Amino acid sequence: MPTLYLLRHANASWGEADENDHERVLSNQGEREALLIGQFLHQQAIAPQAVICSSARRTQQTWDLVAGRLTAPAEAAFERGLYLCGPQAMLQRLRELPRQLASVMVIGHNPDVQETALRLCGHGDTALIEDLRRDYPTAGLVELDFEGGWPDLRRGRGWLRRFIVPKGLI
Repeated sequence: MPTLYLLRHANASWGEADENDHERVLSNQGEREALLIGQFLHQQAIAPQAVICSSARRTQQTWDLVAGRLTAPAEAAFERGLYLCGPQAMLQRLRELPRQLASVMVIGHNPDVQETALRLCGHGDTALIEDLRRDYPTAGLVELDFEGGWPDLRRGRGWLRRFIVPKGLI
C-alpha cells in the first residue's frame, strides 16, 4: 500500500518586481513553517523513500529545511516539470514511479497540490477532507494511502490519513 505525502512549499517572499517567480525564496515565516513540518515528520518517524520536488527555489529551500530535521532523508529529485504543472501532470508523474517505492513525498505549488489531493482523496475523515477543500496553506502536508501501486492511482481511491498545517503544530 503506497503512501503519498503532498507538501506545499513554505511561505515565500515576493521579492523585487522584476524577480522571476521560479527564483523566489522563502520568507522568515516560510523558514519557520518548513522547520515545523520537518520536526513533525521526525517526531512521527516519517521518512519518505523518495522525494520529488519542483525545481523552484522556494520548494528546494523547503525540502532542505525539512530534510535537515530528518534522521535519514531521501535524496530529492528536483524537476522543472513539477513547477506549476497542474494536477493532471502531477498525477501522471506519480503514476510513473517505480512500484517498489512504499512512500513518496512531492513538494510543489498551489493550486496543484490541493487539486491533486482532492482528486485522489475518496476516503477518510470528512472534517479533514472539508478542511483540505477550504484551504491548503503554505507548508501544508497531506498523507494519503492507496491500494495497488503507483500506476494504479485514480480519482477518489486514496485514504486521507492526515492533513497537517504549521499553525496546528505551534
